[in-house]
Amino acid sequence: MLYTNVIHRVDARADSRAAMAFQWREARRLALPTTTLLTYPALFMDEAIADVDQLRGDTDELGLHFHNFQSPRFLERFGTRESAFWLLPREVRRAFLDEMMTAFERRFGHLPKSIGGYIIDAWTLAHIKETYPSVEVAITSCFEEGVKMFYGNNRNWFLFSDGGPWNPYFPAKANALIPAADAEEAIDIVAVPHLNRDMIMALNSRDDLFASHPGNLFRARINEGAACPYLFRFIDAWERQAALNGWSYLNIFVSSPWMSPAHWAIGNIDDARALYRRMLEDLKEREERGANSNTTMVEFGAAFRARVKPGDATVCHWKDEIKQAKREVVWVANSHHRAAFDMNRGGALVDFRPYAGRLDGNLGPECPALWNGNYPFLISTEHCGGHWNTAQFASVSDGSHTFSTTDRRTRATVEKTENGAWIFRTEPLRFNLGAHSLVLQSAWEVSAQTGISIRRTVLEYSGDPTALRLTETFFGRPGTHEYPGDLRGITLWADPNTRLPFGYSSKEATVDSPRAVGADVGSLGVSVSMEAVTPALRGVLGDGWLFKPCFRLDLTHAPEPGKDVVTCLTTRPLKNP
Repeated sequence: MLYTNVIHRVDARADSRAAMAFQWREARRLALPTTTLLTYPALFMDEAIADVDQLRGDTDELGLHFHNFQSPRFLERFGTRESAFWLLPREVRRAFLDEMMTAFERRFGHLPKSIGGYIIDAWTLAHIKETYPSVEVAITSCFEEGVKMFYGNNRNWFLFSDGGPWNPYFPAKANALIPAADAEEAIDIVAVPHLNRDMIMALNSRDDLFASHPGNLFRARINEGAACPYLFRFIDAWERQAALNGWSYLNIFVSSPWMSPAHWAIGNIDDARALYRRMLEDLKEREERGANSNTTMVEFGAAFRARVKPGDATVCHWKDEIKQAKREVVWVANSHHRAAFDMNRGGALVDFRPYAGRLDGNLGPECPALWNGNYPFLISTEHCGGHWNTAQFASVSDGSHTFSTTDRRTRATVEKTENGAWIFRTEPLRFNLGAHSLVLQSAWEVSAQTGISIRRTVLEYSGDPTALRLTETFFGRPGTHEYPGDLRGITLWADPNTRLPFGYSSKEATVDSPRAVGADVGSLGVSVSMEAVTPALRGVLGDGWLFKPCFRLDLTHAPEPGKDVVTCLTTRPLKNP
């Protein structure tokens, strides 16, 4: 089932309230349930509350949103000009939450069950759940709105939340971007995204422009007047994800300023409103044919709890919905890692966030991270491309010629196994090694477990197979943006007993028949390894240099046609990071 959720936000300005009235009337016309979240100024404005009382219906739920709070009242009460809720001092956050909750209960006779913010860190979520246990579901992050958004918004939008899941999940107590491994580790709140994103553009562009938000699509100039076929292909894509996971969630959160004639990004408000109206009609049409269920946030939270438990994995198989070209990516996430595989690069692992270190992601002036809520990567082709390219991929050589799996574009099939794992495979790809032809297929198996199983199979080879060598390579560099930090302190290793400290020396260490090669990365609190499930002939540890600041791990095998070469990519917490 695809669960769709229409969310409004009550802002205090008169033009925004008029725009929200339009949104609410359109939803009521179609009998669509909505979630409406009130901001701090609106909560204390009698006119805004009167609008809410007049417009909402029996199926509409009310909650709180922690944005647009800066106002004369807030400044007088709390004495800070900080405009981002997630960056307020903790004592101010506590008092602010108490005041909003008390005012909400006084206005409506009960405490809210749904809340929202652009970022809500783990400390805040845990405090809310302990103090206000009525809260069941929360908007907690904007998927992949980090450095790209900062640059794209004239460096004045400090919203750093790269590295978390795109789907709803149970956040871990250590870090709100990490899915909890079990009920004991989980904050008992269902975390949902601020918006759904285009999962290809999330890798290589500003995904805030390509999302479940008609106003943003106008900003991306992907519309023609009131027409935007991409939006409906986008909804189709999330419908397809339900077939893979058993469920999917689509959040339609268009805050009221985007439907106002005064909004800076909307050239023609009639076109913007017509597209919004058509989108709601589409959601209703889908429900009538049984393709989706229109819910409130709390209703979705209940359905999610019935279907998903802490520790479960999720997958997304995304195709190019903008140009309708052949590019595909596969994303996977569980409590151990988040990973993205790009079929445009032969299925290379192009984004990898190991969660095993359980890094503290809390924000504000008391916290080491201050403003940087991004969860670090070990691989990010987007941030570490070109000469610094980080990725995990394979190459094949006959001693004279070599090719890399990244040399071919491919497509993938994704299927769920009986034990709840997913297997995704590339098409068989044909490569030339001199005068000889070789056909290779790659497959990955992912589940709720810590490892990602990688299978490479030589299906055909016209030459002497004993000359073939297949090498799995991992280029890694920890970070949260494109500028490299100090990599000293990383230790490269090969099992059983070879060690190479990272020191920008460009040295290599070669090991015969290793059981695994890996790197201990103290800054992430994690050890990453490629384990040779199929026995390896050789392993290589490669130190980087200042102009190529990343480390390299290699495992080399002698592949036999028709037999799998299996490697397990595994992350574990460091005992003493």
